[in-house]
Amino acid sequence: MTALFALFFALAASASDGPRMVLPPGPEAAVARTYMRLIQSANAFDVEDAIEARDVLYEDHGELVDRIGMSSQLESMGALGEPFPPRQIDWWQGVRPQKGERYLVVWWHPMRSSSRRIVLGAQALIEQHGIPVVAIIPDGESVDRKDAGKMVAICPDVTFAAAPSRILDEVDLTILPQVTVVEDNRVLWQGSWEQLAFTPLSP
Repeated sequence: MTALFALFFALAASASDGPRMVLPPGPEAAVARTYMRLIQSANAFDVEDAIEARDVLYEDHGELVDRIGMSSQLESMGALGEPFPPRQIDWWQGVRPQKGERYLVVWWHPMRSSSRRIVLGAQALIEQHGIPVVAIIPDGESVDRKDAGKMVAICPDVTFAAAPSRILDEVDLTILPQVTVVEDNRVLWQGSWEQLAFTPLSP
């Protein structure tokens, strides 16, 4: 089991690092190839192909995936293609993205330094990639809005908001920070700030 686990995640980790690898035949290699296709398609914002690869992974290799165990990256792929209804967002400060527009959501909390760093980094993405950024506090309350004031002051181009954590049932939003790319009110990509480096929105 240890060797199987190592094979799966070593190959999967290389999915964004370069050209596709040539793998020997076998069920473990088939899982790794499908996983690499899933990650590569997701990172290219090809959500339809990523969803197809995800379905193949679970339908054809579900038992083996269960034996290997879920990675946080694979868990985040469950959000691909899911609806992201803007009506559930409590818009606090800033300009709302236009209908159908692609935008970046940073899930954060003002009391966590790691979160504040990501919001600052996302502020730079607005100029770098011309993409709107919305910093959302999951289940944010009025006290959180007050605590976010300092970030609002130094990130004037970022829109600040709160939303119920259940807006993305497939993702554990108690783990912060995280990043979601939204387009046409559906999830185009989901993952960590570090994983965003492998996408067209690389910081």
